[in-house]
Amino acid sequence: MENIFSGRTFAVTGGFAGIGLAVVQSLIRLGAKVHAIDIAPSAPAELENHSSVFCTPNGNVSDIAVCKAFVDSIPGDIHGLVNCAGVSPFEDKLASYDLYRQIMEINVTGTWAMATEVIRRMLEQEQLQCAAGCGIFTTAEKSLGQGSIINVSSGGGFRGIPTKAVYCASMTNTTLLNNVAQGEEAREKFINTAKGRIPMGRLAEPTDIADCIVFLLSDAASFITGQVLPVNGGTD
Repeated sequence: MENIFSGRTFAVTGGFAGIGLAVVQSLIRLGAKVHAIDIAPSAPAELENHSSVFCTPNGNVSDIAVCKAFVDSIPGDIHGLVNCAGVSPFEDKLASYDLYRQIMEINVTGTWAMATEVIRRMLEQEQLQCAAGCGIFTTAEKSLGQGSIINVSSGGGFRGIPTKAVYCASMTNTTLLNNVAQGEEAREKFINTAKGRIPMGRLAEPTDIADCIVFLLSDAASFITGQVLPVNGGTD
């Protein structure tokens, strides 16, 4: 799979940590140029001094103007967008209106705004064409469309989670993931409970999710669209 994304450009939100960082690192290893935006004040050491990565710190995706400016800063064609930015704060039994707005503005509005701006660009681009031999076993030429958009969600979009009512609602609106338990004791309890529900017996690593995202961005997934791909170790 070496350099399968050579000559292609991708945008990644929430690209400085977790799943987003794993996606950025995977894409650059495969030859892509990546534009990453994150709310963090500075890029992580893993992305410093890398000629194929262009970082935008202090990027609040809940601000539509920020989303537009970020997309406008990317030169040439955009071949894919990965929406990873998201929050999952502790809500207690009943979230405040301020917390509701924060979660929805980042998880829902941010995803919608970024995707909207990227789609505007993609509609002006030529259709990507896959020459004979692209993909894994493909021998025929085929169209790849004008780009791919991957929205990272979570199991919260399929089932309720205690103290996460607003977060779960935001997940049903095709948004993002960042499930954080409050405090070390609560975190350990969350991890142990989660492991008990996963047939694979472990939590996902960021690279587990990134590998699937890379597949969906690749030519091998060119006939997959409008789908939800659960990457959950076999849990329901």
